[in-house]
Amino acid sequence: MTVSAHAPGTAQPPLCNTGVHPPTHSTPYGYDRSQFDWYRATVPASVELLTKAIAGIAGKYPQIVDGKGRFNYLRSRTIMSGGDRVATILHGGANGNPNVEASGERAAALADLLRAGGPHRVTRCDVAVDLWGDGLYSQLHTLADKIAGEHRIGLREVTDRDPSKGNTTYLGSRKSTVFARIYEKG
Repeated sequence: MTVSAHAPGTAQPPLCNTGVHPPTHSTPYGYDRSQFDWYRATVPASVELLTKAIAGIAGKYPQIVDGKGRFNYLRSRTIMSGGDRVATILHGGANGNPNVEASGERAAALADLLRAGGPHRVTRCDVAVDLWGDGLYSQLHTLADKIAGEHRIGLREVTDRDPSKGNTTYLGSRKSTVFARIYEKG
């Protein structure tokens, strides 16, 4: 996907600094949306301030669920709305500042909230681009195979005996700098 920078001589930042919403369709297939699918960041703010801010994007009656931590954090706080997880805050322990994460539809809202709130250090972000069209998975798999061969990157395809369950192609690995996953939903 190509996203062009601002016009020469303007004071506007490049479009890539405003999120992951390209200005025009990038393929003949079009897309439904391009957005964060996972956003995790370390934030120099108190757990209470983060909880209040996230509760503001959760809806009318957010629920707060405290629990055990992970990734060397001692505790977690999950903000829920209508039974769905909005975001989780990891806090306490040697890490210092809290770490907050959201996935799926809530990731874009969390990214917008944190970007508007000031400095934070992104520790993970995934972008999802939904495309549709006949033969698209096969074309994308062929492209991924070409990229893997040219750049000596691993390529793996996972299929199921039941075609209604779809296919997945993995380019690279989760431990590499860049990792792509191509789904064909059943």
